[in-house]
Amino acid sequence: MRDIIERSRNHFAEIDVLAETVAEDIRLSSDDLFAGLKERLRQRHGITVRVLPIEAMPDALRRFDFHRQELHLSELLDAAGRNFNCAHHLGLVEAHAEISAAIEALSVVDTATQRLLRINLANYFAAALMMPYGRFHAAAETCGYDLELLAARFGASFEQVAHRLTTLQRPGQRGIPFFMIRVDQAGNVSKRFSATRFHFSKYGGTCPIWCVHTCFRQPGR
Repeated sequence: MRDIIERSRNHFAEIDVLAETVAEDIRLSSDDLFAGLKERLRQRHGITVRVLPIEAMPDALRRFDFHRQELHLSELLDAAGRNFNCAHHLGLVEAHAEISAAIEALSVVDTATQRLLRINLANYFAAALMMPYGRFHAAAETCGYDLELLAARFGASFEQVAHRLTTLQRPGQRGIPFFMIRVDQAGNVSKRFSATRFHFSKYGGTCPIWCVHTCFRQPGR
């Protein structure tokens, strides 16, 4: 799946354009993104969003009750997490055709890979909805790609912004080709995305003296 995304430069134009359109529709109807997402899910798809206490969801942050048509979110999710998870589910139902077309265009036949790609592309839709391409790209260029400022402006987390920056590959409106890697102190890589063909190690651990490990000396930065 990572190879497929890399070949696409982590940019899926049709999904991005749809997410941007939906974001503007929601923006016209509500100043609060979470409220707007909930209302769109309810009105257009008959899906109710409920935030539940940890006692009701001890082992999950998001759960969809198909029979009741309810999307359950854990109270542990912060505002950015709630927005992202609502937008993810909206992507599964509202961008179903675009996601399916992207998977077909990539000539993916393996069922497990198709399933992973569908989840990944729904996440892509969610990020594109929270940070619409045109506005996000303009803001990034204006503020010098200040990730913390972008996170505050778009109500997103640092990680969501970092991920979104790897997708700015729209022809005629490209951003800086960032790569993103999420790594722990032991060197285990749990997420990696690139706007270019950055060579990530596919097997074995990362070099323990790689400068990325110095970030653990400064917690929170």
